[in-house]
Amino acid sequence: DPNVLGPKDSLEKLTTIRRLAIKKNFRPLGFPIITFPGASGKADEVLLAAEHIAKYAGFVVLETFDPATLYPLLVRFVSVLLWGRPLAAALLVSNAALLGALAVLYDLTRAEVSDVAARTTVVLLCVFPTAFFWFAPYSESLFLLLAAAALWAARQGRWPLAAAAGFGAALTRNIGVVVGIALLVEALQQRAEGERPLVRGILASVATCLGTLAYLLFWQAKAGDWLAPLHQQANWERVFSWPWSTVIEGTRAAFRYVGNTNGSYWLIDWLLVVPVLAAAVVALFRYRWAFRIYLWGGLLVPLSFVFQDRPLMSMPRFVLPLFPAFWAMAAMLERWRVPRWGVAAVGAAGLGLLVPLFVNWYYIF
Repeated sequence: DPNVLGPKDSLEKLTTIRRLAIKKNFRPLGFPIITFPGASGKADEVLLAAEHIAKYAGFVVLETFDPATLYPLLVRFVSVLLWGRPLAAALLVSNAALLGALAVLYDLTRAEVSDVAARTTVVLLCVFPTAFFWFAPYSESLFLLLAAAALWAARQGRWPLAAAAGFGAALTRNIGVVVGIALLVEALQQRAEGERPLVRGILASVATCLGTLAYLLFWQAKAGDWLAPLHQQANWERVFSWPWSTVIEGTRAAFRYVGNTNGSYWLIDWLLVVPVLAAAVVALFRYRWAFRIYLWGGLLVPLSFVFQDRPLMSMPRFVLPLFPAFWAMAAMLERWRVPRWGVAAVGAAGLGLLVPLFVNWYYIF
């Protein structure tokens, strides 16, 4: 433990230790470094821990556990196995989660819709123009895995597994509480159909919501404000808006700035979100209530808290895990006999446009 006391001290000491180990071949300093970011009152523990991870710390010991850090903690664990390479660990976690999510989603889609829809859904998810977020150090792929696993387990009557996956989904993303509501609706529908007892489904729903509750209680204990995450949205200049107002303003902005410098951002948001909204309307009349709740809950919440100057900002990423919309797209393609290769080509073109923007720090996030 080099006893670092703040961001500047961390940068200097941790960098010096690594340089001595590599440049001077001083073997005693080549062993993994352990740090305790919570020991310093000069910086937020999480921010200081992030710096330690970036500057070669092999083990970072936290004094508190934030339930919302499930994804970064998993990345941290994997990075230790990869000799302290957090970026490589994050990419590995995201890609492994995506692989598992596609397998679970394929089986779920095959059972709920059809084999053809299962194949098409997987293709659509992988070639959607913002599909690069699946592979990037973001939590979308892990959330998709856990949410799909929770709903798949519920449909199979494996409520303990549904509870565990739902709890993990709620820790991964705050929108995970929608999974809990979907599980409750599924339990009620199964009870109405006379298939399975109601109690285990209710318990799975409660367990999922406990993930969100644990997150809020953490903030109550840490900051004295259990709604601190919502209040902090002010720092991102996100304000409440009725979902329909968001769509209307997003549509106006998409064409208002055409031809202006950076005006394409608003148009890109609109071109990617509107087809998903249209598919969501179709899905509202086709699938079980649990899937409708999951889809529309996942849409309405981010549409209700927006950045006023760019109403649909980040929505092309937020829609990625909402797989029932992709089910509806697959159904429409099959009905209209649109070849999948044509759709894949269009999606690949979109990926080809957005990936360079994303990796070059343009405002695609």
